[in-house]
Amino acid sequence: MHRGLMREATLAAYRSDPAPESSSTTTTGLHFRSPWQVIVGAGLVVGAMDGLENAIFNYAYRGIAPIRMFHYIASGLLGVKAFRGGWPTAILGLGLHLLIATSAAAVYYFLSRKVKAMRDRPFLCGTVFGLAIFAFMQFVIIPLCSAPKQPPHSLAWLINLTSAHILCIGVPIAWLTRRWAGDSQQLAAIRLSEKSPA
Repeated sequence: MHRGLMREATLAAYRSDPAPESSSTTTTGLHFRSPWQVIVGAGLVVGAMDGLENAIFNYAYRGIAPIRMFHYIASGLLGVKAFRGGWPTAILGLGLHLLIATSAAAVYYFLSRKVKAMRDRPFLCGTVFGLAIFAFMQFVIIPLCSAPKQPPHSLAWLINLTSAHILCIGVPIAWLTRRWAGDSQQLAAIRLSEKSPA
């Protein structure tokens, strides 16, 4: 009897208001988005945040127009001719930028289903994940792509880029994944309710 009361109290603590029809509803009353809603939603959010931060920094600090930033991203596929492509290659660069952001969100989501800390400690794990994305891009992706090599970067550039990967990519992905897909206690409550008789 006491176990039944404890179970009901645990489940009640995580009940929420009715969610939109696009969200999945569990037997506990919790409402989570589907995996692809989490991944695409988080990818679009952090893509917008990182793109806006990057555009503002490059224009304010380096005098580079935002369209040139997206030309540079497109040059990863097209090489230097991307800079002569006008708006079409800028749109391609924007699409690639959002694809990369969404891919990062997918990696974090699927890892978080296996690693408990990634569900429960979004700020710590998001910081580590953001730095890992920064290192992967700088030391793997950029050297392998067709984008023109850049001159050595300043300390201000390094500080901005690392902090942007933490604050605009890693932490938001981790926080949104926890909010939209649940933490360990919520998932445990769901599993408990599914195993218990109605």
